[in-house]
Amino acid sequence: ACEETYGFFPCSNSLGGSMVLIAMYGNVLLIGANLISDGSELLLEIMDPGLIGGLVLPILGALPDAAMIVVSGLGGSPAEAQEQVAVGIGTLAGSTVMLLSIAWGGSLIVGRCDLENGRAKDKKLTR
Repeated sequence: ACEETYGFFPCSNSLGGSMVLIAMYGNVLLIGANLISDGSELLLEIMDPGLIGGLVLPILGALPDAAMIVVSGLGGSPAEAQEQVAVGIGTLAGSTVMLLSIAWGGSLIVGRCDLENGRAKDKKLTR
């Protein structure tokens, strides 16, 4: 039997119902991401970009992840909560490492250039 999480989140036992829930939750996440993006652009227009880009936006970006980890540990016994939080933290750390690796690798590929006498020759790549 399907039990609603926290008494109000919908649930499903069928594949079709699960697909509908995935689409609904994905849409909610998409709307939230767009709102965060729009708000960050407005913040950059109002305040110093160094402060906003270096401090405020990373904190705002991490808050939803932290909230999901905390909420995952609210239900069940202390052992179950500890296991859920550990899985959430591991997932967050893994996704952060992956995103940083992609950004680092992409910058290496896009920013490569020729060297002449030990100095970079900008905007020239012959090999």
